[in-house]
Amino acid sequence: MYETIVARLKAPQTPEEQNIYQQTLTLFGDRNLLERTLDYAISPDVRSQDSLQVIADVMRNPAGEKLAWDFVRAHWGEIENLGGPFGSGGIVKATRSFCDSGMRDEVKDFFTTHHAPASERTLKQSLELMKYCVDLKAQQETHLASWLQSHSNSSGE
Repeated sequence: MYETIVARLKAPQTPEEQNIYQQTLTLFGDRNLLERTLDYAISPDVRSQDSLQVIADVMRNPAGEKLAWDFVRAHWGEIENLGGPFGSGGIVKATRSFCDSGMRDEVKDFFTTHHAPASERTLKQSLELMKYCVDLKAQQETHLASWLQSHSNSSGE
């Protein structure tokens, strides 16, 4: 399926079709396919205005969030040049889907040394949303696990 989508991306019939195919590439759960999608995003095959959206969509995919975040940090120079001074905002905004204190700290540290001046407010909002998610997860994780355990059907039905 992935290869079919990549082939169709070479000659999309409409801009909408191209957007659908690009977005579909970001939804896979396989790490290798998501790596290929990220490499594709910064290739000459993708318009610069679309590249950042593809990367951000992989970041919002639970199967690709850590992979995409590592990719962003490793390719920041290229990514920053794709969108100009305002382009990094989409990447910063995509980090708000992270629900892990370690990743939150990585985001904070990264953007402390790699300034995204047009995204300062977005960064503050993203860090705040990550904090809320981490706190809620910590508060509710044991309650949810207990509830799921008490409502599970041991017979497998």
